[in-house]
Amino acid sequence: MKYSPQGGPITITMAQRRTDNKYSSIEIAIADHGIGVPLQAQQHLFERFYRAPNIGNSQARGVGLGLYVVAEFLRLHSGSIEVASSGIEGEGSCFTVRLPLLEKNR
Repeated sequence: MKYSPQGGPITITMAQRRTDNKYSSIEIAIADHGIGVPLQAQQHLFERFYRAPNIGNSQARGVGLGLYVVAEFLRLHSGSIEVASSGIEGEGSCFTVRLPLLEKNR
């Protein structure tokens, strides 16, 4: 929300995905129409203290730990996060989080 226009739409979708015959995962996608993430920044976005270069004009404050912490928590739970963005302002970004589902013992 902090990189989206005030009152701009944010779409959240959730789906269960089968990764093979035995395991499945939950996939959560969060998309906005904000400033986007430049292509060259996407590979560094989940690194500690990294902030994309296009946030200079934004009023959003931070030190570059938010996405790093999210990525680490997901990794500790055998999950993942990725970003898709054209890097063009107004086209926004889509962050996809995947977490494995635990099989219930019977």
